[in-house]
Amino acid sequence: MGIIINFKIEISDKEEIEAFYSILILGCITAIKEELLTWDQAEERLFSPITLAKIEKLNLHSTLKEITNQGMMELNLLQQLNLRRYDKVMHEIEKRLKTFIMEQKISEGQWIHWIK
Repeated sequence: MGIIINFKIEISDKEEIEAFYSILILGCITAIKEELLTWDQAEERLFSPITLAKIEKLNLHSTLKEITNQGMMELNLLQQLNLRRYDKVMHEIEKRLKTFIMEQKISEGQWIHWIK
């Protein structure tokens, strides 16, 4: 029998949700690039229609919607078919995420403890 772990994340501010989600995506991309996570695993955990629906329901920033959609539709195929294009798209997404995070101007003093 496996161990059950409850992990509760509470974020109520839209900008905090956007920051948290963008960091999750960046972490997934880094893990994929380092071959610690496959695209199939990333899709199961993050890049799914359920995630996209929640992002749309919360009306999160269009950059996050676009990157999630791109992760669902394009990147797995590119990884299999065209390594040069895949690497370019991964780099572009990573750059967009870093820019997005920097533009949020989130300082340490503003962060609320997300994990309860």
